[in-house]
Amino acid sequence: MPHVIASLVANVAALGGLVFLGWSIWMAVAVYWLENAISLPVLAVRVRRAFPLLTDEQLEAYLAARDQESTGGVSEGRRLRAVLAERGRAGAARYAARRLVLFYGAFAAAHGLFVFIFGIFSTAIATDDPEAVPDLAVFDWPALLLAGVVILGAELLGLRLDRRPLMPDVGAYTGRMIVLHVTIVLGAFALTLLGATAVAVLFVALKTAADLRVMAQARRAAPGTARVS
Repeated sequence: MPHVIASLVANVAALGGLVFLGWSIWMAVAVYWLENAISLPVLAVRVRRAFPLLTDEQLEAYLAARDQESTGGVSEGRRLRAVLAERGRAGAARYAARRLVLFYGAFAAAHGLFVFIFGIFSTAIATDDPEAVPDLAVFDWPALLLAGVVILGAELLGLRLDRRPLMPDVGAYTGRMIVLHVTIVLGAFALTLLGATAVAVLFVALKTAADLRVMAQARRAAPGTARVS
């Protein structure tokens, strides 16, 4: 199942770091951001792999879903239809993968800046001290780098183990990204102000439960599609 291994790795890392390593909630959020960012190019690889093999019905469903996304007043579905007519499925597959990374990569990059900047200033926010200096120690940088390497390895392993030409459910990725980028960050702010480690652990546990629910939904995905967990 796509992305299951990496998601489990990120959840275990976040919970283990909070409980055993004394991580701040911002470290847990940073790990989840890494998971989200790393999964994006992997998602694009899956789209490119599956696109040429879709049935006409599956292709139309995918294009209809892309009609819900637009940039510059033009829907992504309309752009893809034009590329299909001009370059065929192989060209459209490359285009769809590239546009996916650009479209969602911009959101992920902005969210990353938000997480790291506000994480560094979280001490000043919690103490309401305008003279407090940035706290780089909020993030355990070597541990964060290690987590990124492990998550990347898990994603690559998932690609190797699951080579079925299934089109990922990009809509599920969108929903998951919204939940990650909004509720986790808002929760991090609340936990920064409250300073409750137990609540932080509960918060991450609830996020893990939400991931498990999405994974269960993936087992019931229609043939030719696969939900992103």
